[in-house]
Amino acid sequence: MSSQWLLSFIIFALSMSISPGPNNLMVMATGANFGWKKAILHILAVSFGFLILLMMSIFGVAEIIHRIPMSYSVLKVIGSIYLIYLATKLALSNARINVSSEAKSYSFWDVMMFQFANPKGWMMAIGAASTFFPPNTPILSFAIISGLIFLIINILSNGIWALMGVSLISFLNSDKKLKTFNLLIAFTLILSIYFVIN
Repeated sequence: MSSQWLLSFIIFALSMSISPGPNNLMVMATGANFGWKKAILHILAVSFGFLILLMMSIFGVAEIIHRIPMSYSVLKVIGSIYLIYLATKLALSNARINVSSEAKSYSFWDVMMFQFANPKGWMMAIGAASTFFPPNTPILSFAIISGLIFLIINILSNGIWALMGVSLISFLNSDKKLKTFNLLIAFTLILSIYFVIN
């Protein structure tokens, strides 16, 4: 793999990971509602969930979707339904400024499982597996290198979104403002379905 390939892959991974999408919006909401410590678990769930998704794409799912294009449409529908569920959960959450240690954010497993229903995640993983696989490169080498690049970039990108959420805590200084913020993010999550599907 050449340095030119490496640079183009890093640019692809960074532009896809840091651009607004369901994961980034959810991690920002977690940061704004629960602070940095709870956002870290969310960041790890996104990053490792996507890593598994990427490995699945590299080792075969991309081929299935290329052979049966309808399977990607089914995936979009399932992903959209799950995203609506997560947005509804956020919109109906009991927003409180003084969060206790018992306060509930998205669970690690909610976030990790969402990766398998996230159309943007599949688009990223399949794009990486099908577009960036260099000829005459052992598949295991490609999987390890691309996996490490995405893991590092996802942690950094989601960390930036979480910090943006945490920085909003001082502005969201009332239950009403926090509830409004959660409703806005929930609406934006649902709106993101349109852009991902189209």
